[in-house]
Amino acid sequence: MFNKLRNLVSGAPLLPTSPARVHVAQDSAPRAEPRWPAIEGPRRGLNISPALLDQLQAMQSAQGEDVDWKAKFKHAQVAPGTLPANHKPQELAMDSMCDNMAATIGACSGFNQLSGIDFIGYAALSLLSQHPLIRAMVETLADEMTRKWIKFGGRGEEESDAERAKALDDATKKYQLKEHFKSAMATTGYMGGAMLFIDMGDDSDTDGGRAELMTQLTLDSAKIPKGKFKGFRLIEPINCYPAPYNASNPLKKGYYRPDAWMIQGRTVHASRLLRFAQNEVPILLRPSYNFFGVPLAQMALDYVDRFDTVRIAVAKLVKRFSTSILKTDMSQMLNGGGYDDATSLKARALLWSMMGSNDGLMTLDMEGEDFVQVNTPLSGLGDIVSQQLELLAAISRTPAVKLLGISPKGFNATGEYDESNWYDHVASQQSAVFAQPLDVAVKVIQLSEFGQIDPDLTHAFLPLHELSEVEKATNRKSNADTAAAYIDRGVISVEEERARLAKDPDSGYESLDVDDLPERPAAPGEGDPDETEEKD
Repeated sequence: MFNKLRNLVSGAPLLPTSPARVHVAQDSAPRAEPRWPAIEGPRRGLNISPALLDQLQAMQSAQGEDVDWKAKFKHAQVAPGTLPANHKPQELAMDSMCDNMAATIGACSGFNQLSGIDFIGYAALSLLSQHPLIRAMVETLADEMTRKWIKFGGRGEEESDAERAKALDDATKKYQLKEHFKSAMATTGYMGGAMLFIDMGDDSDTDGGRAELMTQLTLDSAKIPKGKFKGFRLIEPINCYPAPYNASNPLKKGYYRPDAWMIQGRTVHASRLLRFAQNEVPILLRPSYNFFGVPLAQMALDYVDRFDTVRIAVAKLVKRFSTSILKTDMSQMLNGGGYDDATSLKARALLWSMMGSNDGLMTLDMEGEDFVQVNTPLSGLGDIVSQQLELLAAISRTPAVKLLGISPKGFNATGEYDESNWYDHVASQQSAVFAQPLDVAVKVIQLSEFGQIDPDLTHAFLPLHELSEVEKATNRKSNADTAAAYIDRGVISVEEERARLAKDPDSGYESLDVDDLPERPAAPGEGDPDETEEKD
């Protein structure tokens, strides 16, 4: 601390230097008091650090006139070996307008913040994936999107559809489709996107295998014969890069949509890759994000950093919330006391530090000393931390009870509205991110397992909301009353109602034998004719 102060105010000593002790003989004249030099203030101005000047200059350049706009639209950096040595990145037609971006919009103060939203790169995103809060946001969404997964159904004969749907469901479990989609979604949250490679068993290390990877994978039995499909392989964005694509004609199909990708020097047709992307960006930024989207980890970085700053500051404040002050005589020290005075003061402070406990006893000079304890108020710190956590929940659109396991102050007491919104968000993400890749994956599995695509089989995501036991009992009672009314009026038969109960997993009669009908109880007034005659 002394060195920092001396750098700030140069030339002025903090304490006068004690002169060396002079040893005199016993018979000498009385010792003369030394003449201490007067303490003078600094003779020069403040010595401003060059690092501070560089920081101020960087802040000034961020006002718009010195923004490196070209760097904001540069292509994403991928792993070495992904691109061939002679590869030259494509550029958008007439994208030289970005050269004068600073003069165009740099004067607007609102655009000054653009200097902080660049794509941070896959190396930084890989490090961020270790942060517990970022993992909680990403993994929670990936878990919810695949928690109840999908259900297969049909449009043909009921019994035949059930058998074929079960066979297809078993086939998807064989290739671990659910697990692969969950991994792809988690990678998308961390990196902004991911790929699932459809492995058809081609050897990518041979010329023939590489040539086959460049061809389109059509969804027919000629290209995907029975037993050809080997499984899915997760490809992270750092290992892939778009091959030449249409960047000049927006009127043509595939504008800024690559038809092929380079994966560690191997060109793979886009039809052999299931692409996952979240928070996609405009075309000017697509090359910067490697033709994927803005990662959730990057979007939450600023909010996580603010929470960490608050958390550390609160921890330091709690650690130092109580300060003990010993009022003692420091006149000799302030008036230029020497080494002995400094040692005495240090010993006095050390004595208090050693005895300052609940079992300790501290003695003070009744007239010359006093003790004061100053405590920093800690009220409101919990609210500040909770507010930062609520911002994390807001940016990820995840209810606090799901993300953090707590219900912060100010949130709905029951959480029903938050839960409903959360399930709506998850369902929309399933439709936006999973719909197209899932349709292709299911057809590939059907071709490889059954030799054809069954047009009557359908799949749909199961609803995420789960009813409580009370709600299930209420629904069963309502369904039973409705079925009884239909049976009494001859709308449906008893057999049809038994079939419905056997198929309903919440009915409590899943193992019911539909064909084993019990004897119908006699209605009031009905009975055995012989018994009626005996009573008469």
